[in-house]
Amino acid sequence: MLPNQVYYFEVGKGRWGGVFDFRITDWKAYRKASLGLLNRLLILALRLVIAAGGRPSIASTIVVNATQGPGGTGWNTYTLSKWGITLCVFNDIYELDPGGERVVVTTDLRYGPVPGIITDHVVYAAQITDGGFRSRYEGLRLLGTEWVATYEVAADKNSVNGALVCSWAQATEEMVRRSDLQ
Repeated sequence: MLPNQVYYFEVGKGRWGGVFDFRITDWKAYRKASLGLLNRLLILALRLVIAAGGRPSIASTIVVNATQGPGGTGWNTYTLSKWGITLCVFNDIYELDPGGERVVVTTDLRYGPVPGIITDHVVYAAQITDGGFRSRYEGLRLLGTEWVATYEVAADKNSVNGALVCSWAQATEEMVRRSDLQ
């Protein structure tokens, strides 16, 4: 299998759970960033949730079709929640390049518990390396700023740790496999 196929079809496929953390690393850069009022409110609300109640939970389900598209396709529904309240939902489509390392990602997302009010659409790129055990996503524009996300798969393929960084913040994800999908 090619690295991008290992990453999504062998490792990623299934149900995942875990925890998410987010912190502002440079308050001066945050204040100077052109984020818009809505994004600033969402960012501060997320920080408030984490400060008041701890890290939100991640629930992710990835399904794949190795024969759809030039190199195969995967779909991910990723939900971040706290106290049973949805904080955000990402619906990702991963279109794998037949060359084996590149992926085009299309994400429709919503922020908050009510569908259809605060939404966004993002298209960005990923590169999968290290035989399918590392990924790097670039061009990921969330909350009014561009992020770089990197993920590393554990040797047993049952846990993944990720870091998302921008000029003023960092987020982390710790995920473990809950079950495989057939």
